[in-house]
Amino acid sequence: MNKISNLQYLKYKGVRQLFVTYLLGGYNQSIQHVVIGWFTYNLTNSPILTSLTHGVAAIPNIITGPIGGYLADKFNRKDILIFTNISALVLTAIFSYLISTSFFQVSWIFIFLFLKGIIYNLSGSSGRAILANVIPKNKKILTEATAITIAAYFIATTIIPPFAGKLFQLIGPSLTLGTISISLFFAILIFYQIKMISPEEKAKSPGNFKEIFYFIKAKPILQLMLFSKSTIWMIITPFTHGILPIFAKDILNTDAVGLGILFTSLGLGGLAGSIIVLFLSKFHNIKTIVIIFMFLSCIIMLLLSVSNSMFSSIACLLLINLTVMGNLTYIQSNILFQSKDEFRGRISSIDSLNMAMAPIGNFSAGFLIKFYNISRSIQIGSFAGIIITILSIFLFPNLMDIKDKKQ
Repeated sequence: MNKISNLQYLKYKGVRQLFVTYLLGGYNQSIQHVVIGWFTYNLTNSPILTSLTHGVAAIPNIITGPIGGYLADKFNRKDILIFTNISALVLTAIFSYLISTSFFQVSWIFIFLFLKGIIYNLSGSSGRAILANVIPKNKKILTEATAITIAAYFIATTIIPPFAGKLFQLIGPSLTLGTISISLFFAILIFYQIKMISPEEKAKSPGNFKEIFYFIKAKPILQLMLFSKSTIWMIITPFTHGILPIFAKDILNTDAVGLGILFTSLGLGGLAGSIIVLFLSKFHNIKTIVIIFMFLSCIIMLLLSVSNSMFSSIACLLLINLTVMGNLTYIQSNILFQSKDEFRGRISSIDSLNMAMAPIGNFSAGFLIKFYNISRSIQIGSFAGIIITILSIFLFPNLMDIKDKKQ
């Protein structure tokens, strides 16, 4: 097989278009995380409520995730993405207005995030599965294409957070959140112009999830990927990303701009992690890398727990997200590669069910901070992650010897 350049996928217009939509998605998430996190903690002074703002959007995933998988395997994925982005635009515009009113209620924050989660979960499977349709089937560059589109997301989350914090200070939370609606408008225009190179293969019975579970049961690689991803959403991101507004204010004594800088370090780490996958994709025993990355994430969390300076915190957060996103990028590409196109929507929805672990993890993180302190809470999360990672080695003892095919 001829060696494929890591940049060859850029010649496909669909990949370039998805690259831009991921940039816009990174902008949206950066604005939302900084504004909602900082606004909630200043409004409520509650670690639990602040932490939950990072995970509440995943709650409806248990129901809407499978529905999104069904839709992706039944209907046109591009149309689904257009419709859901229009819905997100309208919802964000309404909430941006409400947050500026004098009768605003804290509960509206969670209603907004919950409804946004429903929209995201209905479109998430289509958003992940469509990537395989914008590159030719005979070009085995799915890992590289996945890595570069995810890298686009983290380019935005590296640049935007400090800007979001400054914008928050200058024009307030309402108008800052309103810029997300503008970003969504441009994303809609791009999705409308996307053309498929590889036609979608629609399932005969997209409501049948039984065959999907049998398919996963026969693929131990997929089992490890899904198990590792659940650990990331339940342990690592809640005790790092979810508690970041609390960490910024109570440990580092910084402002909204400082919080934006911390989110930038996460974005830079995520960018580095997704790019690293471009180089790791040529190695066969990448499952070993997944396990190593899991261990490194947990160990660096221990270092973060004793950090009390902006510099050391930035370094820790960067390295944590490097290992986390290196894992998640590989996992996502591997799940797409291992699946038939007619299965991709439903398997992506089962994959996204792991995000339902996030509310549990975020509530646990906030609860521990309330009764202990933030440093001890991060340490507990770290040790829990180490134990679960060791458990995964015993659950999949023979998997490390299985070689991957080129994706």
